[in-house]
Amino acid sequence: MIRRFLANRFVRNSAALQIGALFNSLGGLVSILLLAFLLGSKLQGEYYTAVAMYAGLALIVSVGILQGTVTQVAAAVARGLDEKVTAWLAFSMKASLLLGLLLPVIAWFVLPPLGRLIVELSGGSFQTGSDGLSPVDLAWYLSFSPLLEVPKQTVTAALQGTRRMKSLAQLENGQEVVRVYAVSLGALITFSPLGPIVGLMVGSTIGSIISLAIYTSARADDGYNLPTLRQIFAARGRAPLLKGLPLCLRIGVLRNIDSFCFNVFPQLVVRAFASPQWVTYFAASHRIMNAPLTLMQGVSRTALPALSELRGLNDMGMFRRQWLRVTLISGGIISSGILIALPLIPYFARMGFPADYHEPISQLTKILAVGFIPFSFCVAIDSFFIVTNRIKVLMTIGLLGLPIIVGASIVLSLIDPTTGAAWGYTLARLLPLACFVYIAMYFRKHRGERLQSVTNDKSTGEEVPEQVQ
Repeated sequence: MIRRFLANRFVRNSAALQIGALFNSLGGLVSILLLAFLLGSKLQGEYYTAVAMYAGLALIVSVGILQGTVTQVAAAVARGLDEKVTAWLAFSMKASLLLGLLLPVIAWFVLPPLGRLIVELSGGSFQTGSDGLSPVDLAWYLSFSPLLEVPKQTVTAALQGTRRMKSLAQLENGQEVVRVYAVSLGALITFSPLGPIVGLMVGSTIGSIISLAIYTSARADDGYNLPTLRQIFAARGRAPLLKGLPLCLRIGVLRNIDSFCFNVFPQLVVRAFASPQWVTYFAASHRIMNAPLTLMQGVSRTALPALSELRGLNDMGMFRRQWLRVTLISGGIISSGILIALPLIPYFARMGFPADYHEPISQLTKILAVGFIPFSFCVAIDSFFIVTNRIKVLMTIGLLGLPIIVGASIVLSLIDPTTGAAWGYTLARLLPLACFVYIAMYFRKHRGERLQSVTNDKSTGEEVPEQVQ
């Protein structure tokens, strides 16, 4: 039984990405520890503020290109539509380049008023290093990062869509090593947030270079015969922008709500109502608690193409069983890991961080654990809604929950500026549990049926997954 379990392709792919995600998570912890000693809590907090401002702005143009491409590549592979695989990878390249060009322009106009709003709410001013650059300036520099990552985005979509998870993990681990080194070296050289920001951009550039080498190597394995980079570039004229962007936009709204609630808004709220030091404490606590949760990335990123293949084969029964298996096993493992690690966090904080970090990290991690544990069972929720073409339902749930999360975070921060955002974050982690009610109703209603999201290819008359026509 164990041998059969380990021989399962989904398990092997998930394990490869989980090991890679764990490595990346450790890299993030190392980065936080080094910056804590090189910059101190104030300047480190302004560094995270700049990253959060950039990330929030990037959500405007991040329309789910990667996730949309992965679903279409996986479905096309399942049906043997080689030309469609090439066309969708060309779409990823073309759309990423187009939207990457827009981001610096948008950032030029949006970041200054956002910075003024944060400063007015905080009643102070941004802390700057010896270079005199504020988080607004640094966030604008980061807005050029998507342009540097266009090759990596395309290669990532190809590797994930064809389930080459070992190659994908190698790519991400290689970039993470470069990122940690470049960010730490930048801080050591400048002793200001500018150095780590430049380090992030260096990591993006080298990550794209690594991705091209890994893609060339991955084409030679025994998996699906990927198109050459030249073929992808040549197909740019056939890239389905008008067809793909609406699909990606629907997926992107889901990702944007998720990223806004979990990665952007809490840090900006802390900076607006507390201080840059507490931004650092929250970021460190979030990174520590997110270490077990990053294991979900390996499962969720494997689940999306795997379930998309079942969609291409119209197998509802197998789809339901696979989804339940992923949800229960991964949730049980990850939640158990969090419960085991939680009592050890204060000891880790005392050993690894400067003295002023100890008590805030111990306090914030306990609050965050309330939301992280149940959320560990939500690993495959997005994949379910994407594959069953019920994205609008998830969008509705997310949009209804967004004002609740934002309003609660602000009110809680007014009550307690230091921990209010953490309690708001915990609430955001609990809201996705409402999706299980809809999923249970869906499986009950469609028991024994084929997956519904299929249509006919007008040129061949054959039935193919929606959008892959």
